[in-house]
Amino acid sequence: MKSINLSLLFAIFAIAASGSPAALAGAEKTIYPGSMCVPWNAGEPVPRLNASRIFNDNTRRWMRVDCPILHQDFKNGLFKDSLDDADIGVIDAHSSSNARCWLKSVHQTGSVLYSWSGGTRTTAGFGSHEQNLDFNGVPANGNTWYYIGCTIPPRRHGQSSGITYYSSDE
Repeated sequence: MKSINLSLLFAIFAIAASGSPAALAGAEKTIYPGSMCVPWNAGEPVPRLNASRIFNDNTRRWMRVDCPILHQDFKNGLFKDSLDDADIGVIDAHSSSNARCWLKSVHQTGSVLYSWSGGTRTTAGFGSHEQNLDFNGVPANGNTWYYIGCTIPPRRHGQSSGITYYSSDE
């Protein structure tokens, strides 16, 4: 009986280690809570955290945040040269303004800061539902860091806008 269980365990491990798409589906995607986004300004608006999400409760001012993405994929001991995919979940509760987000990869050489753009996305419409803004990716190099930057509209009609999560796939 023990040999059958060990054989079954070995077979499952072999399938998982083989790199089959079924075994690896979603294995490289990293999901971050919205609360990991960092507000740009130290004063107003003060972000509100709720269930590991970040919201703008200010009724007049927009909130700018940067959501850092770890550059963690190694290939032969070197960093991979791109971020393949990224997305961010946004609740846009403002009835007349849209949230706007952009994907960047950045590196610094000496005193010069270089960046590549992965595009800009905006929400469409408003409500208490989550909208997924999807990015196709962005180039990089071994010294690159990534982030999704967003501007979040002010609170409107008692409802706040914010970031629920963001994710990346190298």
